[in-house]
Amino acid sequence: MKTVASPIGANSGSGQDDFRFPACCRQNQVLLAVCFDKLTIKPERGDNLIENLVLSSEMITSTPITFRHKLLEHVVRAIARAPMPILKIIAGKPVEVEGKRLDPLMQIICQKFAPDPQNPPPLEAKRKDLDIRGAWLAHKIDPNVSIKTLTIPGPGGDIKCELHCPSGLPSSGRAIIHFHGGGHVMGSPQSHRRTSNRMAKDTQSIVVVPDYRLAPENPFPAAIEDCLAVFDFVAENHQELGIDPTKIALAGGSAGGNLAAVVANHRRSAPVRPRLQILWYPNTERSTARQSFETLGSGFLLDLNEIQEFNDAYSPDPKNLMNPLATPASDDLTGVCPAIILAAGFDPYLDDNLAYAERLRQAGANVEIRVYASLIHGFTGMSELSRGAREAWIDTMALINKALN
Repeated sequence: MKTVASPIGANSGSGQDDFRFPACCRQNQVLLAVCFDKLTIKPERGDNLIENLVLSSEMITSTPITFRHKLLEHVVRAIARAPMPILKIIAGKPVEVEGKRLDPLMQIICQKFAPDPQNPPPLEAKRKDLDIRGAWLAHKIDPNVSIKTLTIPGPGGDIKCELHCPSGLPSSGRAIIHFHGGGHVMGSPQSHRRTSNRMAKDTQSIVVVPDYRLAPENPFPAAIEDCLAVFDFVAENHQELGIDPTKIALAGGSAGGNLAAVVANHRRSAPVRPRLQILWYPNTERSTARQSFETLGSGFLLDLNEIQEFNDAYSPDPKNLMNPLATPASDDLTGVCPAIILAAGFDPYLDDNLAYAERLRQAGANVEIRVYASLIHGFTGMSELSRGAREAWIDTMALINKALN
């Protein structure tokens, strides 16, 4: 049996046995998951969270990736690497809306990978598809950013989290809690793993990715309850985790951006407060009345009917959707932390994002909003091989690093 006595970002060996700490090992009932390569720890060291966090080569979600999926990924990445003139030929006639021209690669993705709105696949198939194909165009896993797991107690049971930890971190550094997207009904640490891993590298932060409960099996408020519990855990255990409590950020795209915004609002007066919220194309309102839903609600990967399905699944009772825990735009935003909002020009949520940025400004928050006019919803998952998405990613990482310095 081997003990772990190293900072979170360090590398370690491997062992054989499984072990799980009892709930009573800490006053706040910290539960630690033993992971993949089965590096183990001695029970008597249960007083030290860092020493009891173990490495893993297996991941939380394990949707199998077949040979066909791997082959298709190589095809997609080969297309994405094609010179721009070739991409324009494949894409066909340029798509323009309100003076904006869609990026040719985005156009190909909308043509070839969007589900058929007339014959949508069942939810379970969509979940598997997002897990496997959610980041085909994102940066690959970096060998210098280890992936670990941590299980903490939540209001509906244990919450598993992936931790992406760059090597060589200081003893007290930054942390970003990254809430994955997927309409509150799909997505997982697996679907957003490459994005989380790259964010850890580019910001030199520990990135925590909660595997929060999904609807419709667990409707509102299950997801946000889990996300609040994860933030509280990180805040309360910042010293053991090697995190500077003044440098904890929240991040998320789409539904994950919704969750990040809600956590930022509801922990604005906590003893340890969020330092920053990074919101990629978030859904901060539940109404679809704004103009961009009409002009961009069909043909650009995210369909208006799908948005309504997500809302119905997340909260079967429409009244709950006006609860500030579901809709951050319905909250009083006074005193909330600074925000970075990244919007896409061909996203139904575009006007929603612009309006939320203005509401934050009116409440006195420091807001940086960037609109990437040629991109679509979900562009962070394309940040390695899409030129436009890569530029947006570089911009965002620079903004995060500046804000967390």
